[in-house]
Amino acid sequence: MEASLPDWRELHRRYDESVTFVSGVDPLLGFNLRSKDFIRPFFRSFHQLTSQHPQAAIVGQSVNEELLSLTESALSEAILRVSRRLSLLTWYRVRLILRRN
Repeated sequence: MEASLPDWRELHRRYDESVTFVSGVDPLLGFNLRSKDFIRPFFRSFHQLTSQHPQAAIVGQSVNEELLSLTESALSEAILRVSRRLSLLTWYRVRLILRRN
């Protein structure tokens, strides 16, 4: 699974650059997005733990799915807030894309 994911360092760098840009437009939203980045190291540690301990893997799958759902929900909300700042049309298009996915 790890091999199929992009390089975490590159993703973190790009995410950080994007949040810095957003912070210039909306500091509160930037702060909110910056706090979302803590989940990345948590997921990596969690994945390592569940892959090393078979007992943890049983519970880990359901916990992982729930955490991903919560994370996705929070990020989708933040994405919609950014798109709304751009324009109503952008917000509508982004909302449609997020609903499809």
